[in-house]
Amino acid sequence: MHELGKLTSWDDARGFGFITPLKGEGRIFVHISEFPRERRPVGDEMLRYIRAMDERGRAKALQVEFLTSSHEPHLFYWTPIAIATLGIASVFLIGLVFAGFTKHLPLAIPVVYTILSVITFQQYLIDKKAAQSDRWRIPEKQLHLLSLLGGWPGALVAQQGLRHKSRKTSFLIPFCITIGLNLAPLVLFFYYLGN
Repeated sequence: MHELGKLTSWDDARGFGFITPLKGEGRIFVHISEFPRERRPVGDEMLRYIRAMDERGRAKALQVEFLTSSHEPHLFYWTPIAIATLGIASVFLIGLVFAGFTKHLPLAIPVVYTILSVITFQQYLIDKKAAQSDRWRIPEKQLHLLSLLGGWPGALVAQQGLRHKSRKTSFLIPFCITIGLNLAPLVLFFYYLGN
């Protein structure tokens, strides 16, 4: 018998999540293999499924269907965290532009940061769409290199706004290191400029 529920938790990197039933309590485990091949889930979607039990007696979903086949995943999630990261990235870039116009920095630096941020955001978007349709992915090393070179503000916004690469610890730790390595010369430059 089919039941209805909402996909309230989804880990795309690991290919599983949990459904909260519309009727009843608890959460129901669901694996990517139970979804139709037309597209990958993104979370916060209404689903129809058959409830079953695994070998340990835990609830799991089988034969999962999206309730609206024409549903397009959200392009950008305007969550408070996404808005905050957009604000942080904007303040950083505006600060660099201001430093460039006041001749505290070469004007080329804020231009490079802005261009790399836009390119990095686009790369995250391409990778997210590739993940949803089981296509060739962008290597994580390439995303880290873009962040290291100055595209980290765009990466920060993409992670939260696109809900992509925002929970995978093995990705986030090197990402934070790239931010630190990128900002270190800038901090030293302003430190010595002030002395």
